[in-house]
Amino acid sequence: MKKIPLILSTLVLLSCNSQQPAQKNTAQKNDTTSATKDLDSGRFDTTINIGYGFEVHCTEGGKEDSATVVIRRHNKLLYLKHSLDYFMFGSDSLNPVILSFGDENYELFLEMDNHPNKTTLKGMKFNHDTLAGVFEFPTFIAKPCRIFNDKRLGVAGTWDFSEEWTDTSNNAFITLDPIMYYAITPDGLLLDTTETIRRNKRIFGISNPFKVETGAAIAKKRSHLLREEYQRIVNCK
Repeated sequence: MKKIPLILSTLVLLSCNSQQPAQKNTAQKNDTTSATKDLDSGRFDTTINIGYGFEVHCTEGGKEDSATVVIRRHNKLLYLKHSLDYFMFGSDSLNPVILSFGDENYELFLEMDNHPNKTTLKGMKFNHDTLAGVFEFPTFIAKPCRIFNDKRLGVAGTWDFSEEWTDTSNNAFITLDPIMYYAITPDGLLLDTTETIRRNKRIFGISNPFKVETGAAIAKKRSHLLREEYQRIVNCK
């Protein structure tokens, strides 16, 4: 089995937000020049060394001030973001996570605060210091580990919060929030549909975890299966 190295960072809590990106090429060029000057002058509020030479630089913006998120590697600018997104780092977050797949291929995951909704992950794929793709993932329940029965490395996450409530007839329910299972493969982090279907059927009794209506619920009597699965994921190595 091919071993895939990974680094998990726990850092001081920080949220970074910024304005919408300029659309013109000349404005983008000016932004890049400005960001480079800020990096060289140390004007960014926070610099986070993630691993494999990657750094995340952030400025915090107030109500009137703009903010910037920059990713670079070995002093080369790879990513410059102006948006209303909040990227979160800290003891309450498992992220950022970076995975290395050899031959200068990496995937970097940053946690985004979507308050009042649950946080999500922005996954960025880099190939030879070039941004090759940006994807959205659910937040991970725990750090990457050998989550599958065949000991493959993987992660699991959910898109929403799991809630409990009782109806007017005193029947107890929990939110139907399927767990998504991802395998760490030589080609990157990939959704394992077979494992996702099998495990959610056992926990929730559903046959298709990819087509669940918003607000769907199941009887609370199955909640012990969900708690047991969360515990298994958190404790796996």
